[in-house]
Amino acid sequence: MTLVRFKNNPTEAFRDAVIPTFNGLFNSIMNEAESNFKTQFFTPKADILETDENFCIHFSIPGIEKENVSIDLKNNTLTVTGEKAVVKNEENKKYHLIENGYGKFSRSFTLPNNIKRDEIGAEFKNGILELILPKSEDAQPRSIAIK
Repeated sequence: MTLVRFKNNPTEAFRDAVIPTFNGLFNSIMNEAESNFKTQFFTPKADILETDENFCIHFSIPGIEKENVSIDLKNNTLTVTGEKAVVKNEENKKYHLIENGYGKFSRSFTLPNNIKRDEIGAEFKNGILELILPKSEDAQPRSIAIK
């Protein structure tokens, strides 16, 4: 705790005691946030939907180039990994708030047995990665005739 000698003017006492303390606290929080942010991992949001013919997984990864994303299939596990470059402070610019996720990411999904693994497709457009996982014919709905 800092002891502050009371001055004749309460405004001066406030300015000399509280403002530097607040500024020091704010700067320490920002410096800690900046150092954590440089090594941060983040998890992109995913939507999974199903049609009669396939499953679709949509990843929201704005600001990432498709060259920085990889998709791997091993056994029954589909893994999407990538990296969003960390924003660097430039001369005459200093970030005070960073809410976007930066760094490396990895999402894995266990696939059902009824997926045609050789026909999985991917498309990247407007910051959305769409994976299309076709179902095998025996998994698709069909009508059965009554005899």
